[in-house]
Amino acid sequence: MKKLSIIIPVFNECTTIIPILEKINSVDLQYDLYKEIIIVDDASTDGTATIIHQYIKSNPDQEIQFFQHQQNTGKGGCIHTAIKYIKGDYILIQDADLEYDPADYNALLQPMTEGNADVVYGSRFIGGRPHRILFFWHSIGNKLLSFFSNMLTNLNLTDMENGYKLFRANILKSISLKEKRFGFEPEITAKIAKIPGIKIYEIGIAYYGRTYEEGKKINWKDGMRAVYSILKYNAFSKEKTFQSNTNLFHYKNAPAYLLMLLFFIAGIVLIFTAKGTGDEGDSVMHYLFARHSWQYPEHFFNQWAKPLYVLIASPFAQMGMYGIKLFNVIVSTLTLYFTFRSAQKLNVPYPWLVPLCVVFAPFLMIVTLSGLTEPLFALWMISGIYFLLQRKYVGGLLWLSLLPFLRSEGLIILSVIFVYLFYKKMFKYIPLLAIGHLVYGFAGYFIHHDFLWVFKTLSYAVLTSAYGQGTWGYFYHSMPEVIGKVLCFFLIFGLVYGVIQLARKYLYSQKNAISVDEVFLVYGIFAAYFIGHTAFWALGIFNSFGLIRVMVGVLPLIAIICARGFNFFGSISTTIPYKFIVYIGLVLIMAYPFLGRKYSFNWQWHFSLKPDQVAEDRLASYVKKNYANYKEHVFYYEACYISVTFGINHFDTAKHKRLFSTLDKNNFQKGSFIVWDDWFAPVEGRVEEDQLLNDARFELLKTDEEPGFWGGKIRVNLFRVK
Repeated sequence: MKKLSIIIPVFNECTTIIPILEKINSVDLQYDLYKEIIIVDDASTDGTATIIHQYIKSNPDQEIQFFQHQQNTGKGGCIHTAIKYIKGDYILIQDADLEYDPADYNALLQPMTEGNADVVYGSRFIGGRPHRILFFWHSIGNKLLSFFSNMLTNLNLTDMENGYKLFRANILKSISLKEKRFGFEPEITAKIAKIPGIKIYEIGIAYYGRTYEEGKKINWKDGMRAVYSILKYNAFSKEKTFQSNTNLFHYKNAPAYLLMLLFFIAGIVLIFTAKGTGDEGDSVMHYLFARHSWQYPEHFFNQWAKPLYVLIASPFAQMGMYGIKLFNVIVSTLTLYFTFRSAQKLNVPYPWLVPLCVVFAPFLMIVTLSGLTEPLFALWMISGIYFLLQRKYVGGLLWLSLLPFLRSEGLIILSVIFVYLFYKKMFKYIPLLAIGHLVYGFAGYFIHHDFLWVFKTLSYAVLTSAYGQGTWGYFYHSMPEVIGKVLCFFLIFGLVYGVIQLARKYLYSQKNAISVDEVFLVYGIFAAYFIGHTAFWALGIFNSFGLIRVMVGVLPLIAIICARGFNFFGSISTTIPYKFIVYIGLVLIMAYPFLGRKYSFNWQWHFSLKPDQVAEDRLASYVKKNYANYKEHVFYYEACYISVTFGINHFDTAKHKRLFSTLDKNNFQKGSFIVWDDWFAPVEGRVEEDQLLNDARFELLKTDEEPGFWGGKIRVNLFRVK
């Protein structure tokens, strides 16, 4: 018979140690196994050790070894001690706090005893076992830790931090363990991932979590240690590194992973310190569409709101603007990951330089801390390109076929990919580009009652623009605003590099000068996107507003081109040593956003509420203080941020109505409120201030002004219907 060794680390569990031992004893192991239990008391002070001694004396038939630490070392320290005395063939770690149920032992053992697994992890997030509902942020933290761990180990675990882990004894004993506290979980995960040919399984388990009042011990410090351990034992470990098929995971890539982590941490900090919303228009409206989508299902099929964005962002939007910012921080972090992986597939020298270029493009963080759709568009595009670079054409093309439902410019990218497939004579894959429209056409039929709604409701499918037009050089001259002047310098060199390599490939028949993938999927898409937006704004078509932030949608491609330019510039310089160029270039790229220059970060403008939002907040405070029943009345306004600050359902037409140029068409109710701002009301609602001031039906209650960032005063008026 084979033996299962059960390790139980214990610290101050006097109320739970007996129940957990009784539960373990009651489990009837299948697969012809029997149990041994190794308990390690970690210097408990509540009498736990005495209780264990009494239990062992009362149950001599149970095979139990008991060890005591004189000083508290942590869960990992207990496991280190126990491993020395294990005699079994399999090793299972069992917490003593009753959060995990021994009734799951047989399910965990099944894939191992059948010869399919070397390691089995339990998971609280899959399967149909009972799961106590507790802390939202703990679950988010667990999933983020699993995500970062998976990113570096190339595993796809759903619950790296869970307490149930089962090992073949020879495997666990062969690993040199260092972590003595909760860093054990990411350490062991990193180290087993490096074992060639290891078979890891995951099984859904029950979870009976505790509150802190009930004795839960883990805290934020343990989370920080887990992050440290993930980096230490993956990115910075000098031990033999796990080799994937593409040899991507190596400690030399640590700068890229560290950059992703630092960006994510900075994003989390800014969520709670930067009160701005990115802008006061589209950002807020996209948030509102996502937030109220569960109440108004038609939002999931609204072309202006971006259907796929609404679908994915809606759970986060239920947490308010903080939630939607968190969503975009996660999205942008993932974008860095797929950009890095794509750069590796394209054999870009120093591929970690590519995500660095993305991070230090000033507009990335500005747009990330908003409800705007560009970050998700960038992620969807670069992850789809990565699938194509891996030759996963079906998955990649199906994925990219949905891109137009994140932003309409997705049609530009699909057009380039169509040419790419045609050039490579991969004709059988071309129909996959239409799948996104077919899926959404059928799904939205129940809302629009028309399969062609995906085309007929496009708000940009017009050969005019309500916002006028600009010059042909507008986007060219505005690029420093997106990526800064330093990266613009390297972007130009990267484009020159691309032209030279194209000439070598097609004029001088040097086939290996540049890959077809890079020609179409990087240079081709960027060129089509940039030229397209330049033409739309210059010609005044497709309702273009000349918003330079749209370039964030192709920022991953811009970064790849910048990295090419960086290396190209270094290679052609004959007077300056290459290493000097690298160091100076890196310093300039990273420093520029913080130099206080024209295109650098400006806290007040980029990360704070805009002046009109500040004024609207003050008006909201005035109304809430002086009109306790204000929500019983109708509000007329155009500025969407008013819905946020007043707490009004923007889409409830009984409470919120828009302004129109012919005020007589509005059936104003007595006592209702009108909020007039000096941008959205005249531009979107076509109502000038004098129209309200000179109308005897309305009483001016209050005017609030805030200094404008570019000078002058931003004014917001509050009226009430007499």
